Amino acid sequence: MNNLFYGLAIAAICAAVWGTAASVMIAAFLDKRGIKTPFWLFRLYFFRNIGQYKKITTEENGKPGGLYHHAAYAFNAALVLSLAALAVRLVFG
Repeated sequence: MNNLFYGLAIAAICAAVWGTAASVMIAAFLDKRGIKTPFWLFRLYFFRNIGQYKKITTEENGKPGGLYHHAAYAFNAALVLSLAALAVRLVFG
């Protein structure tokens, strides 16, 4: 069962990296539009950035941009995979 735990943990880490890359790209998009994100407060501004990105791209295209879905799916996948890894660790020791 250790292999299952490590597989789920690695998948959760990969999903978190995927989401982080998407959020950095969202911040770069917003920076081009004049909405600055302080580097030291990047984690705190994450939800604000995603909301601003969704609002701007919906106004421009009529639907949210692709990065919105990347960030949302990646962080949800990271959450589910990490909880599954913890459940495997607790159940099977």
